[in-house]
Amino acid sequence: MPQIKITPDIANERIDLLISKIYPDISREYIKKVIRENGVSINGEKVFKSSKKVFENDILEFEIPPPKKLDVKAQDIPIEILYEDKDLAVVVKPSGMPSHTGPGHDENTLVNALLSKFGNLSVIGGVERPGIVHRLDRYTHGIMVIAKNDISHQMLSSMFKNREIDKRYKAIVYGIPRFKEQTIETLIRRHPTNRLKFEVAPEGKESITKYYLEKPLKNASLLDIKIYTGRTHQIRVHMSYIGHPIIGDTLYGYKHSYFDKTLQEIIGERFLLVAYKLSFLHPKSQKPMNFEIDMPDYFKNVLKYLES
Repeated sequence: MPQIKITPDIANERIDLLISKIYPDISREYIKKVIRENGVSINGEKVFKSSKKVFENDILEFEIPPPKKLDVKAQDIPIEILYEDKDLAVVVKPSGMPSHTGPGHDENTLVNALLSKFGNLSVIGGVERPGIVHRLDRYTHGIMVIAKNDISHQMLSSMFKNREIDKRYKAIVYGIPRFKEQTIETLIRRHPTNRLKFEVAPEGKESITKYYLEKPLKNASLLDIKIYTGRTHQIRVHMSYIGHPIIGDTLYGYKHSYFDKTLQEIIGERFLLVAYKLSFLHPKSQKPMNFEIDMPDYFKNVLKYLES
């Protein structure tokens, strides 16, 4: 296990920054993850906070294990690739496909498809989520950016955290909102009794969503939505919170039996939320990256039905 006596030139340094200088080829995010989970020793005492600073004459002991071997199999599943280079890829995840493996689904996920298409991906997100910097819910269709290495993963994660990535969605919701545009700012937390859900609550984390009423429909509306934070289920929670849940979202809205038979057949096991636009600066080249997709057929068919 490496042991370092802290000299004046490296004193007052955060431990994650200090270790990342010793191992420049390992991403800082992975180093922070190791510290959080395994800890390091300062003068014989375990520390689990990456922000902890070391001082002159301290003795720092640590071990950075190699990332765990991926235990997710590659599957040749067709997915649309919008862009690819050595650092990242931009793909379209279809509705019905989970973003990554987890309890109850270790096959037929986007990760299984990505491993087949690209081989090596970033691993700092965990052994079940190689390459996954952000996620879309299983029944959301849309654009995702994928990290091919840990450095890109770290940089993209920082960009998401700093709100430097523009994410836009289209949604068809029940009813017609009172305002043509509205910014919804709340705190969101996991539901205390139903662990599948999230809710607006004072103990939650900041969540900001802005919608624009693009088109009133028959007892429904087409919305264009921009999110400024990336909380789990954020759009779904916020739309339900203001009384306009997403059509097809039975967790936060109405059961399928609420729909008429024609609408049920068009929607199937989906909800009407599409991540249609993603814009950001390439983390390495700083080149503007702008991606936009058309609505999937089922979304267009619902629009046509609700316009008639």
